[in-house]
Amino acid sequence: SLKDGRGGIRTLVMAEESEEALHRTDDPLPGIQVDKVVADDELLPFAEDSFDVVVSSCSLQWANDLVGSLIQANRCLKKDGLLLCAIPGGDTLKELRSSFSMAEQERDGGVSPHISPMVSVRDAGDLLVRCGFAMPTVDVDEISVVYPDAYVLMDHLRGMAGSNVLFGRREYVPRETIHAMAAIYQSMYSEPEGGVRATFEVISMTAWKPDVAQPKPKERGSADVSMHDLASALETDISTISELSTPEESTK
Repeated sequence: SLKDGRGGIRTLVMAEESEEALHRTDDPLPGIQVDKVVADDELLPFAEDSFDVVVSSCSLQWANDLVGSLIQANRCLKKDGLLLCAIPGGDTLKELRSSFSMAEQERDGGVSPHISPMVSVRDAGDLLVRCGFAMPTVDVDEISVVYPDAYVLMDHLRGMAGSNVLFGRREYVPRETIHAMAAIYQSMYSEPEGGVRATFEVISMTAWKPDVAQPKPKERGSADVSMHDLASALETDISTISELSTPEESTK
């Protein structure tokens, strides 16, 4: 609830599927009532219209039914409530994915999945609208991390519980294939100062539960200011405005 409390937050409900992770730290937050609930992202146990804000930080990539999880988040928001969500994007670990594909094709004559499917930044906005949200905004950050080699990267992924959890994964990957993958990774994605790079793409999404009081876009064709007038007011060429408004540019 966004009244009184600390920084405007009076009640904070933390939900996590792992009870151990949920209680990893039980330090009190002065001025805030903290409730901790063991819950699955796909089976949220909260009543309709319960929260002012729902925040999800890099957990929905594990959901089997991402659409269903977002619909449930919408359901438990109050009208005009805000969703703040961060999720790994489709370019995450693209170097590891391509290195594995080439190594398996060369050594085993086929390709198997090693990384969970992830949302494309181009599809994220449509996904929010499909789940009943209004005024979606999508942004993307690309973080490049340098590791000594592919083996250290995979060890790091295991340590952060990021191993392959797909049902269709191979039960056993030959050691020769692993070594071939690491060699390909080193040859294609090495850094000048040593080590190899790994890309982590983070898609940030904000959206609101619909409410009659929210701003509404005007009907198509109802504008009373032309692009030429706007270009004149900004003292720029109209082609510059057109370039800035293209869909490709707006997603960067």
